[in-house]
Amino acid sequence: MQGRLFRLGVPIATLSLFALLAYAHIVVLPGMSAGEATLDMRYRGYDVAEVQHYLATLSSQGATLYQGWVRVLDTVVPLFVMITLLIPLRMATGLLSKLALPAIAYCCLDLLENQAVALIFSKTAPGAVPSDALVVWASTMTQWKTATAIVAIILAFAALLFNLRRGSERP
Repeated sequence: MQGRLFRLGVPIATLSLFALLAYAHIVVLPGMSAGEATLDMRYRGYDVAEVQHYLATLSSQGATLYQGWVRVLDTVVPLFVMITLLIPLRMATGLLSKLALPAIAYCCLDLLENQAVALIFSKTAPGAVPSDALVVWASTMTQWKTATAIVAIILAFAALLFNLRRGSERP
């Protein structure tokens, strides 16, 4: 019973927290930045000019929000997502049970991205340009986070299907 509660409860908590974070990144923060996508949502990356433009259009309330509860939530969500993606892999047998690295890498890359974005906010005075190196690092983490998340989701979904099929074959 306890294992089943974990296998159901963690994904439900993950979806709830992810939905709240997505709402902040897709609805709330763009409303505070003239419709501009947050740095986290620019899956193809960004450059210094784009970061500077985003920081210039983001209201002070938006910057406070981004650096406040959104950042806290964006620190917790990757951990929950990683655990959720690992659940079906852990339940699988054979090769699928050994393919946890993309989920772990996604979580680490997302947390590194969050740290880089936080540094962009904390090291950039109004009107100042963040360093090229910091923006390249943040952008690279955003791109790699996205790529590893896609791989991890595909593997978790494959493991889920494998587990369901295996379960239906049992007498």
